[in-house]
Amino acid sequence: MKIRNQKFIIVLLCLVAAVGIVVVTLIEPRFWFTLFVHDDAKLLEGEWKIEEALHEGHEIPLDFLGMGTVVIQEDKMKFQLHEAESMNVDVTADALTFKLNQDAFPKQIDLTQPLQEGPMFGIYELKGDTFILIGGQDKTVPRPTDLISARTAKKTTYFKFKRLK
Repeated sequence: MKIRNQKFIIVLLCLVAAVGIVVVTLIEPRFWFTLFVHDDAKLLEGEWKIEEALHEGHEIPLDFLGMGTVVIQEDKMKFQLHEAESMNVDVTADALTFKLNQDAFPKQIDLTQPLQEGPMFGIYELKGDTFILIGGQDKTVPRPTDLISARTAKKTTYFKFKRLK
């Protein structure tokens, strides 16, 4: 009798685990990719929608940003501010090159604009389909040291992005 109950419990646990795997895969298809790929640069690739933006702790209205997006490919990050594009403004000046240090805590990012001497120093967090980026407004601003206080620090800009599916 005990052996039969033990087998039933084992089969039931396997069934629950299998259903859990199917549910996670349906809800978050990138789950398995992020589980096995530990290269943030690869995980960042794609198009991201700006969900929140702050400068020195003050909200930047999303309508000012034109409900923009950011496209990340390899080591390039391009802000696409749709309002600016519709007004025939050259947004290629916003194309940035970035370098990540994902082993640091918090994770670090160096951003370089074309024709700019030296990088801007920032930190970032990547959790699933949410990407937070906080950086100094120019190369003279030291790298923020934590995600919480950096949101309101002088001469820093905070962005929260959601991945577009």
